[in-house]
Parts: sequence; C-alpha cells; structure tokens
Amino acid sequence: MPITDPCVVRLLAQGGSIDIFGHKEPDGSWSFVGRGTSLELDDDGNDSVTTSGIPRFKDLAEGLPPQWLVFTPRLVHPELRDWFRDRYDAVVSSLPQHRRESHKEFRDGNWRALFYSTPPDRWSEEDEP
Repeated sequence: MPITDPCVVRLLAQGGSIDIFGHKEPDGSWSFVGRGTSLELDDDGNDSVTTSGIPRFKDLAEGLPPQWLVFTPRLVHPELRDWFRDRYDAVVSSLPQHRRESHKEFRDGNWRALFYSTPPDRWSEEDEP
C-alpha cells in the first residue's frame, strides 16, 4: 500500500535515512508511519538499496530508531518542532558528559539550525513521499 501522508520528519545518515509520514486527525492528534532506507556497497562496488517499513504508530518516539540523535535532521514539520526540540534536549542532557560534549561539537549545530530556522509556509514537492 503506498504512503499518501506527507513526510513530516526526515533524518539522514551516511548510507541511510528515516522518513516519517504523518496524518493529522480532525481532533488534532497525529498518526505516523515510517520508512527506513539503507544503501549498501558490496566488495565489487555494486550498490543496493534496502527499504523497510515501520508500522503505523501514534507516538512519534515509537518511530525513531534508538540512534536517532546521530542522524542529520533534514526536515521536521513545524507543528512537531516543539515536541522534537524538547525530546532532543532531554536526550542530550541525559548523555554522559564525554558523549554530550562530542555530540555538541559535531552534531548539535545541525539540530539547532533546524529547530530555529523559519519553516516553509507549505511543504514543497521535494518534501512529499
């Protein structure tokens, strides 16, 4: 079954990505479904792309991989930014001191830039599934 909901979260990593598609219900609640993609190279340099589905879920945290903090954020829907920023801050503050310092040095800027940038008035075709 094709995904028809708009992409509301896109996280990139070397050789892979997580896309979470969201549907806002009339009562204001959200439901989500996700898709993970990974690129693998074999010993001969041939590449293959693997896509896996994440079942529909109500809590956005359920669709995030355990290592989501090391991904580079590309897209977070404006209505989900506060939730994501609060979650991000809580997870970063719970890291051991050495990991928190490393994270802030190498990845924090990408997250902060996304959280505090002006979101687009509407999603572009590039941000659709």
